[in-house]
Amino acid sequence: MVERSWLILDGVIVVPPILVGIGYYTTRPLEVTPRTPTPTEIVSPSITVYDRIVIGFTLPLFDTLSKKGSASS
Repeated sequence: MVERSWLILDGVIVVPPILVGIGYYTTRPLEVTPRTPTPTEIVSPSITVYDRIVIGFTLPLFDTLSKKGSASS
């Protein structure tokens, strides 16, 4: 009977920390090692440059605001 109680006591003391350790190592986040970027990563990506820029405005031709948009008012 004494040997059985020691076996149960060992199971209660030893098994939970083992299970906690297994759970920790299987669910921990991955370690990220910092690295220096290459020169091509430092340069910004290619930017589209247009040959011309069009600047405009809206001109109401119909409805109640058309009088404010006409040159004769």
